[in-house]
Amino acid sequence: MMITLPEVTAAVYGVGRLLRLDTSGYSFLDTSRRGFFMSFWAAVFILPGIFVLGRFDPATEQLGVHPFRFLSVTAIHYVLSWVAYPLVMWHITERLDRLNRYVLYIVAYNWASVLDVSIPVAVALVGFEIVLAVALFQIKAMLIY
Repeated sequence: MMITLPEVTAAVYGVGRLLRLDTSGYSFLDTSRRGFFMSFWAAVFILPGIFVLGRFDPATEQLGVHPFRFLSVTAIHYVLSWVAYPLVMWHITERLDRLNRYVLYIVAYNWASVLDVSIPVAVALVGFEIVLAVALFQIKAMLIY
């Protein structure tokens, strides 16, 4: 099953409205069976951002972690978190007698992860561009003088 761009934009827009405490954002989320499974496409969309954020993490660089080790540990953690968290939440919502809200919660949570990752990635990339621009300016200054 492929997801379409209008479905993605509607879901992310709906989550954006929810973040502003506007409950009309719920109407933009597809809570059908198909919509539930389509929300897991968010994992595919944010995967590159997870690796970008991990590589810009100062702790990762200070430890001198080998790139293959970083990729393998990050990939294992990523898959487990996308599988385990919905399963744990299923049991929690069952115990709280809120299974009727489970699908809505998971759909909103999955699409919120797109914003949760894309904003720090944008900041990191802008910061990287600034560092790159400063470095290029210094190289240019050294060549001129």
